[in-house]
Amino acid sequence: MTKIIAVANHKGGSGKTTTTYYLGLALAASGRNTLLIDFDDQATLTNKLYKAWTPGQTTIADVLDGMALATALCQYDVGLQYVPADHRLAWIAARMQASSPNHAFLRRAWQRANMQPEYVLIDCPPSAGVLLINALALADWVLIPATPTEESYAGVLRMQAMIQEIACTLNHPVKPLGIMATMVSPSSISEQKYLNLMGEMEIGRVPRRVGQTADAELRSTYAEVAKTVIRILESER
Repeated sequence: MTKIIAVANHKGGSGKTTTTYYLGLALAASGRNTLLIDFDDQATLTNKLYKAWTPGQTTIADVLDGMALATALCQYDVGLQYVPADHRLAWIAARMQASSPNHAFLRRAWQRANMQPEYVLIDCPPSAGVLLINALALADWVLIPATPTEESYAGVLRMQAMIQEIACTLNHPVKPLGIMATMVSPSSISEQKYLNLMGEMEIGRVPRRVGQTADAELRSTYAEVAKTVIRILESER
């Protein structure tokens, strides 16, 4: 059964796109067929995967507007596909907002697609708008990346409350998968308070990485996170 994970936090700059990208790479490298969906009109994940959006290329905006999900699929690597985004997603979101009900656009697109990857990771926008609601209404789990700061941890609390509200209001069994602590400075005393608050919900920790070795170090770190995610989710079989 496909495991759908929304990667979300109400605070921007928390590492959502980095987590989606590197966790997706790690899951695919472990032999799991993985699909990434860029669900943010800033299209940061798309730029990371493809460098630039080509005018006329089908994106998630077109899918939400009725086109088949399969027409937007792009191959990135063995076992790793993605659905790109572009600025038009903001326009589509405005139209979705005016609809009632407006929470099931992405779910309907997914159901029509009849696809069965093992994992789907949705890179969500930071705002608590219609796009995030649609992602949560489809997802089984929510992974919350957070830096060990007051603002980012406040985003975690808002995200947890929203997960509960979606589960209750829509009768949809979405659950928190855990918190991904990102951009951690091991020597920072001030950060320790928020790492302690994350507590048992923390499923991985990513030290702050810069320089030429950053990519290799992030790949290694997220490979361990992927093992944890696989252990948690595949033990439910």
